Amino acid sequence: MRTPHASQQHLAQLAGKYQNYIPIGAITGATLGAGGSLYGNLTDKEEGEGPLRLLTEAINAAPFAGIAGGIAGGALRNRAMRRANAIDAIRNLRMNAPALKAKARLEAPSNIRTAIGATAAIPLLAGAGSLYGGGLSNINDAIGIPGFAPGIDPESPGSSNTANARLHM
Repeated sequence: MRTPHASQQHLAQLAGKYQNYIPIGAITGATLGAGGSLYGNLTDKEEGEGPLRLLTEAINAAPFAGIAGGIAGGALRNRAMRRANAIDAIRNLRMNAPALKAKARLEAPSNIRTAIGATAAIPLLAGAGSLYGGGLSNINDAIGIPGFAPGIDPESPGSSNTANARLHM
């Protein structure tokens, strides 16, 4: 069995060191998405939204925002890995150290822009997920599944099916 070169072992350690950036970004994005959806629903003036509707919207907002958070985490991870590779090459006096250093400097702004753009997209994607969850909730409400909304009572005073409503048409 061939043993890996010392720099390959070091790169594997670096990869392990920065491996949590993507899941941390995804979890943070999903939490922000679901929390933002719940916060928005609880602070708006609309009444009659059932608990299952709030839950459906939050559950659908989380993965949309989590994807953007994962992309942001991945971009930050790539930036950190490039910098670490360049520093490792300089320390070990490898021949390709200047090239790695130049590559790290060249790609750093792109990675930062990607991270910023993905972070800015988290609320937009959470909103899209909430809209999708709201649409699913509307279907469930129309079918009459309890917990999504109080529903429409055809005999209530504001309904168009009552004699009083027909008089005012």
